[in-house]
Amino acid sequence: MRIPGVLLAFAIACTIPVIRAQTFRGVDYLYRAADANQEKPKLLPGILACNSATQTVSFESTLKDEKRSLFGKIRIAPHAAISVAAASVVSAAYERASRPRYAAGILLAWPLLFTKEKKHYLTLQYTADAGERKYAIFRLDKKVYQEVLAATEATLGIKIERAEEH
Repeated sequence: MRIPGVLLAFAIACTIPVIRAQTFRGVDYLYRAADANQEKPKLLPGILACNSATQTVSFESTLKDEKRSLFGKIRIAPHAAISVAAASVVSAAYERASRPRYAAGILLAWPLLFTKEKKHYLTLQYTADAGERKYAIFRLDKKVYQEVLAATEATLGIKIERAEEH
């Protein structure tokens, strides 16, 4: 009995797992420019990708390179692209920070005084190509932080240290 080529190709395609990167939106990278004048880091929105085939976690900012300011001048927005291989990761840590919403409670509605704002952070410490140690801090959205942590652990093959602040 001969199996037609189309059926054979379909059977092979169904048995081979599809390997692709998991991408997550709602991730911000805390970017600090090489400028010594800039004290506070900027939040760059972007996409975090966990690729288990290459064992890398990468971030690509979604900001355009040029933006127009209020007065029509063009300014360059920072662009960040980071790729961290599993072999270069030294440690990974997750932290949840919370703080009361005093300003929103006073300005908007008093019941907000009794609630807390929660922020989720993922920190990756890794060694660069030159052997120097670097770190990357990502702020995660509350809708995707659990999935990002699970995908990062699976991709890098390490356990993420978890610290929760109340």
